[in-house]
Amino acid sequence: MTAPVRFEAFDRRSGIGASEWSALVGASPWSTPAQLWLEKSGLATSRESDLMRTGRELETTVLRMASRQLDRRLTHNGMTFRHPDWPAVPLFATPDAFGPGRAELAEAKVVAHRMDDWKGGPPVHVDFQVQAQLACLPRVGSGLVVALIGGEVKTWRIDRDPDVQAMLPDLVATWWKDHVLGDRAPDPVTQDDRWALLRSRIRTDVRQERIATPDEQRIGSELRGLLQTRASLDQAIETARLELAMAAKDSDVAGLGWRASWTDRSTVDWRQLASDLAIAQDDIDSHTRTTTSFAFRQGRE
Repeated sequence: MTAPVRFEAFDRRSGIGASEWSALVGASPWSTPAQLWLEKSGLATSRESDLMRTGRELETTVLRMASRQLDRRLTHNGMTFRHPDWPAVPLFATPDAFGPGRAELAEAKVVAHRMDDWKGGPPVHVDFQVQAQLACLPRVGSGLVVALIGGEVKTWRIDRDPDVQAMLPDLVATWWKDHVLGDRAPDPVTQDDRWALLRSRIRTDVRQERIATPDEQRIGSELRGLLQTRASLDQAIETARLELAMAAKDSDVAGLGWRASWTDRSTVDWRQLASDLAIAQDDIDSHTRTTTSFAFRQGRE
């Protein structure tokens, strides 16, 4: 086995992480093969969400709670382990902790939403993550999933699945060779995938305007007509909403197949907040992301 490295020093773009490979097989609720390819190809960056940051910060606490519940020590881990056949199998894993004698590895989760996914135990993508970790650590006997759900810590033992362990190395190696090394994007799964893959091929520095081809003219005319229809529908919807609100006055109204109610929405004036806190423009710019979009505007014939 290749020597483990500290997580902070490991380049995640050099392989597929245990938490990522479920996306590769279409089992992830958070990512798709196309999104994974964009990140590994350096065409997109993976951002840590507030929920992910909270989970990471609570990781040690959750493990400590599980240690007390199970009456055995779980030692936090900061090392990344690569598959024994690295780099032929570019799979790596960073378990959250190990049990005594490294007889088991542990993965900690903070479940704040999608709780129904956990009713029957760890969801498929979590099971797959542990299976990938076990593949990178062949001497570890089993995995332990530790989850904080609604203030309660629950644990599940995950044994090696022979079928998953058998297919995993070839699947990762083949996908990496075909898509990352072969520079070939996987097929898009969602509309977001289609837009993201298209944006990755757009060069804004050489973009220029030209006259539409006959085919583009046809598509553009269809789009213009659809937008005009939507505008008429939006106006009709807003008129009906206003009429119903005026009739309801200070009441919530329930009808057959519908319900209308008054709700309060809070908004934040971020520009004013930045001014009040005297946040430097350089700091604002460093946290500003630019995303290429395709705009369509209606004009005169």
